[in-house]
Amino acid sequence: MIASIDQGLLVTRFWYVNLTTPHNCGVTGTTRDSVWWIERGELAYPVTNMRFDQELIGAFEHVRGVGRELRTLSGYFSGYYRVPAATLDSFQFVEVGH
Repeated sequence: MIASIDQGLLVTRFWYVNLTTPHNCGVTGTTRDSVWWIERGELAYPVTNMRFDQELIGAFEHVRGVGRELRTLSGYFSGYYRVPAATLDSFQFVEVGH
């Protein structure tokens, strides 16, 4: 999946995810642990963790690809989920003031 991306970000984990607008699944939160800049289909360099503010319905309308392998993650409220990686055409990261 990474090889198919000319420029973009690899986000391996989201953190402090909170629902902001239930009607369109708006969420806010931060990335955590590992974010990489992708350049010409290869991981180029690490990127500082970022904050995001995204309506998931809109983001999932533009899925470019879905991975074959499933990863087990703990659920937001409870339980565990097996989910694949996904490539999205866009995702809204917001600038954080210092």
